[in-house]
Amino acid sequence: MVEIVPLASHPHHQAQVTDWLWQAFDRHNGREFFASIVQSSMRQ
Repeated sequence: MVEIVPLASHPHHQAQVTDWLWQAFDRHNGREFFASIVQSSMRQ
């Protein structure tokens, strides 16, 4: 079974999630754009 948890509970996955978003949705915006989204989701 898959358990869905907040990313803030597992900050060591930030870089991987950033890369997934960047590659899947829009490489034209730049990785920094998606890194800022992921960083903002780290607030609990």
